[in-house]
Amino acid sequence: MRRGSSSVHKSKLRLKRSKRKLFLPVLFLGVAVLFLFLVSVHKSFLVRQTKAVVPGFGSEGTYASRVEAIPLNPVDWNSKLQSGTGKKAARAAGAEEEKVRTKRFRIQAGDTASSVLADYLSTSEIVLLSRECRDIFPLHRIKAGQEYRLLFRESELIGFEYDIDEENKLHVCLEDGEFLANKEKIDYTTRQKLIQGRIETSLFEAVDTAGGTASLAVALADIFAWDVDFIRDVRQGDTFRILVAERYRRGEFVGYGKIKAARFVNSGEEFNAFRYQTRKGRSDYFNAKGQALRKTFLKAPLHFTRISSGYTWKRKHPILDKVRPHLGIDYAAPTGTPIKSVADGRVIAKGYGNGGGNYLKIRHPNGYVSVYNHMIRYAGGIRPGKVVKQGRVIGYVGSTGVSTGPHLDYRVKRHGKYINPRKIESEPVESIPQPEMAEFRRSIRPLRAALDKKGTDLASIALD
Repeated sequence: MRRGSSSVHKSKLRLKRSKRKLFLPVLFLGVAVLFLFLVSVHKSFLVRQTKAVVPGFGSEGTYASRVEAIPLNPVDWNSKLQSGTGKKAARAAGAEEEKVRTKRFRIQAGDTASSVLADYLSTSEIVLLSRECRDIFPLHRIKAGQEYRLLFRESELIGFEYDIDEENKLHVCLEDGEFLANKEKIDYTTRQKLIQGRIETSLFEAVDTAGGTASLAVALADIFAWDVDFIRDVRQGDTFRILVAERYRRGEFVGYGKIKAARFVNSGEEFNAFRYQTRKGRSDYFNAKGQALRKTFLKAPLHFTRISSGYTWKRKHPILDKVRPHLGIDYAAPTGTPIKSVADGRVIAKGYGNGGGNYLKIRHPNGYVSVYNHMIRYAGGIRPGKVVKQGRVIGYVGSTGVSTGPHLDYRVKRHGKYINPRKIESEPVESIPQPEMAEFRRSIRPLRAALDKKGTDLASIALD
């Protein structure tokens, strides 16, 4: 009996040990099955979530998974929603549209398209965007100070805008995973204004007193630059009237449009300018007779300085202490003041002379050559053989060579001989064609009425 009970007891012990050995593998197997089940449920949940996501770019710069292609354009988006579920869909569409928001920034010095978009697009996507914009506005040409905007729906980037200049903007839409770029006009609210004033000390001060800006003063001087030398000819008591559109954006004043009409009275002589576009599409300023204000030569190569030495055959040189001819005009101006080409032409010489320092020579039609001395540096792209247009900045005022201070020594030759720049007979460029004169007179009639009107109230004049 003892041997039998002992045998049964040993069998029970072996069974318990076997159960203990099987427990851990069974436990691990159960945990593995549970884990696989949870993973399967999680994947199913992600697929359902993806159906509610608008296709676009993920937060890591990769494309989001796409189950159904829904256009990112708000109009198309709303149309698709409304076609499905009636009023309920319309309310959903309105909710989606309200979620579109705009963030505004300004390009800072050193910024590039890659740096401003790096948080939203991957490097490869920025390369694709750059290719799309290449023929519209190359992204490497963005410059400091310009505004740009990023458009979002929820956390997804759906658009990018950049102000190219005062008139145009680059607009990029991210639609169906693609970049669609185009150039659009900037939308302004405008208000016509007549600004008038009288010069006491300077044109800048007079325009500022009248409620204008420095840029408006420069624009006025540019219009009459062929008839009035604003360095030498302006006198106390001269008057001006400017008809221009003030521009507002998002309710804020941002500047002016092109001057529509202007009048400047210099020493009793009246000059008028009216902006007009010919049938050939050329926009320019003309006087009341249809003659172009633009002429072959500017009166002066720079703005708002003073003449420190004129054209003379006898001048005592301030450094050499000798009496010698000075066959040009010295314009005293701060270092860095832009210098403009006085006429269309081609650069024929660029270099350094012991007396003139950094100089530039430009050949013009009819045997004229203009010379610019003592420049601190040249404008970008200026080199021998370069064709330049009238008014193009060619360099900057300096004091290189034999010089007592920053100034421009400006000279002009005609058929190899120096002439007095102030005595150049400058002819007008193409004027209004005779067949267009009747149309021109009709178009400037309200502009003339505005300039002739006493006071600045324009309510009674139809200008648009």
